[in-house]
Amino acid sequence: MTVNTSLAKKLENGINLFDLPENRFYAKTTNMLTNRIKNIIIKDYKSITNFANSLNTYPSSFHGWIYKSQFPLSILKKISFVFNIKEEEILENVVYIKSGLYPNNGGGNVSFSISCDFHPVFDRWKRNLFLF
Repeated sequence: MTVNTSLAKKLENGINLFDLPENRFYAKTTNMLTNRIKNIIIKDYKSITNFANSLNTYPSSFHGWIYKSQFPLSILKKISFVFNIKEEEILENVVYIKSGLYPNNGGGNVSFSISCDFHPVFDRWKRNLFLF
C-alpha cells in the first residue's frame, strides 16, 4: 500500500526532494518501496552486502537503512538510477524527510522528521535553511 503523501504534487511548484543537498537529508520510505528495493538487490546482486560494496558504502550502514526504511538522498538517487526506478515513484513513497549528514559522522546528527504535508512554497528564510 502506497502512502498517499502526494509529495510529488506538493513540491510541484516548490522545492523538489531531489533538489535538496544530497549529503544533508534522509528520506523515510514506505515499507512497500523498501521491500521492492531489497528484492531487486537480492535478485540482481545476490546480497545487500554485494550491492553496498558496489556503491562504496559500508554494508552495515546499508542494512541499517533497509531495516529503518530510511536512506540518505544520495543513496536513494543512486538506487533510482541503478534500478531504473522513476523519481515520481520514489516521491510518492516518501513518508517524511530528516536533515542529517552523510557520509560525515557515519550519518549522525539526524534531526526531527519533516512531514511531507508541509506547504511547498517556502519563504526566503526557510528556503535558505534547506539549501545552505
